[in-house]
Amino acid sequence: MYKRGEGSDRILLGIYVDDLIITGSSESGIITFKEEMKETFRMSDLGKLSFYLGLEVLQSETGITVTQLKLSMDSTTKPVDATELKSTLGSLRYLIHTRPDIMFAVGYLSRFMEQPTKEHQAAVKHVLRYITDTLRFGRWEYVEKGKVEVKYVSTDDQLADILTKPLGRVRFQELRSKIGMVENKVMLRIRE
Repeated sequence: MYKRGEGSDRILLGIYVDDLIITGSSESGIITFKEEMKETFRMSDLGKLSFYLGLEVLQSETGITVTQLKLSMDSTTKPVDATELKSTLGSLRYLIHTRPDIMFAVGYLSRFMEQPTKEHQAAVKHVLRYITDTLRFGRWEYVEKGKVEVKYVSTDDQLADILTKPLGRVRFQELRSKIGMVENKVMLRIRE
């Protein structure tokens, strides 16, 4: 999780592997930021967020709804050879020691090794394509050129935890405050 700007000009950027979430208060600020990113990196703008880290996001005028993970044990697609998928995922599990950027995806996909379907196989292929496309990405090259500054971040300041880990109420509120998220005081009622 990265932030840029202050107050109404603040932009929040969530990055995971090859996916980005860009959000902020100012639509013009977001558009400007996207254009800057496109000048520097090869990227596509997929429009409003609809799917991220296995979560389906539905946006409407009444609000935003986050639904269950698309990949599930209850997949309706045809089964595939579990032996081949286990072998591929096993190799990827070794690779995560030098490629921590794929750790979440590989760990999540490993849940489906016993009864994999075409949907799971497609997700594994997506990870393999990502690895192939990023073989020559040298992170230290950016550090040496001064484009990226490496700093130590303590566990207490890991802002991405708000999106990636189950948190207690107090910790969630602390992180929410640090990234400038405003509390929504609207109460939801569950229909019985």
